[in-house]
Amino acid sequence: MVGRTAFFGVESALEPKEGETALVTGAAGAVGSIVVQLLKARGVRVIGTAGSDEKCELLKSLGADVAINYRTTKLDAKNTAALAAAAPDGIDVFFDNVGGDVFDCAIQLMNVHSRIAICGQISQYDDLDEPQMGPRFLHRLIYKRIRIQGILQRDATEDQRVAHQREFARMLEDGSLTAPVTVVDGFENIPSAQVSLFSGANKGKLMVRIAK
Repeated sequence: MVGRTAFFGVESALEPKEGETALVTGAAGAVGSIVVQLLKARGVRVIGTAGSDEKCELLKSLGADVAINYRTTKLDAKNTAALAAAAPDGIDVFFDNVGGDVFDCAIQLMNVHSRIAICGQISQYDDLDEPQMGPRFLHRLIYKRIRIQGILQRDATEDQRVAHQREFARMLEDGSLTAPVTVVDGFENIPSAQVSLFSGANKGKLMVRIAK
């Protein structure tokens, strides 16, 4: 499901072109880490955001051209300098897993006819009782003619599913695709493992191993 979500989002919502610049938020997560590699395979310059220096190193090992630690580099509507420096020609495609302040920062830098895929909004999930104001800056969608699309892998057509399987089989065989995994041992650790998803403790897919 993770791989299909990444593939479907890239192919159907982003439609990247060689030489474009992409931003991937939550880029060290299960879906984001695959998206980074798919975009690089299509000749796209990739900027990824993550929540630690260790995760940023992982992104670089996966091919990201720039990795930004959002915990040490403020990214919001009033703090766009770091992202602007990473994307001097603007952002053409944006795969968003985070929402919130980072989205507010990125939308300031989107190019004309750019594309945004909304896969997740992890920054918002802890505040469902008191949601943040938003969405903001939607006027930029108008004069930049930005296309924004929510994605669910279950919308993939049969042809897209076959294309996904073929491309992933090829990339896994030639070593150009890596699927980072964080493994937690013990059935009793399922609750704490689930909670850790919201603190960003995992790199790649989080799995609980019941027994060795």
